[in-house]
Amino acid sequence: MPTGQRNRVFEIEIDARGVREARGAVREIRRQLEREARQIAVGSAREIVLPRAQAAAPVKTGRLRRSLRVYRRRRNTLAIRTSVPYAGLVEFGGTRRDVIRPRRRKALAFGGGHPIARVKTPRRYRRRERIWRAVAGMRERFADELERRLVAWWERKQRELLGR
Repeated sequence: MPTGQRNRVFEIEIDARGVREARGAVREIRRQLEREARQIAVGSAREIVLPRAQAAAPVKTGRLRRSLRVYRRRRNTLAIRTSVPYAGLVEFGGTRRDVIRPRRRKALAFGGGHPIARVKTPRRYRRRERIWRAVAGMRERFADELERRLVAWWERKQRELLGR
């Protein structure tokens, strides 16, 4: 071993100032990204998926079509909801019990039988799933658009942070 190298000391100086601030900034950027991603997802769903669902909705009065809205269901889940009570029957089918009451007379009469004050009768709705199929067909397009918008936001954010 050559002389002089045995006693050589290596010093590394680490300046730890600003590490906490940097961690805080990274956390804030992450929160902003999550918040922005949720807003972009809802906006994209309103622009891309909702019109397709509204176009697919069956129309008698237009109330069901007008009532469709995009909501954030959970942290990472979007849903299309409606406020009309009959939407489930129209979309997924089912049976509803209707009561038939007389309008002009005191009782109903069927085929010459005895008069009846009211009749309960089932009203059946066919399963259509028009809205469901329309929305399911938009998943790929929605995912591509969401990715494009998030990448554009991230690039804007990077330019903003780097001061360019």
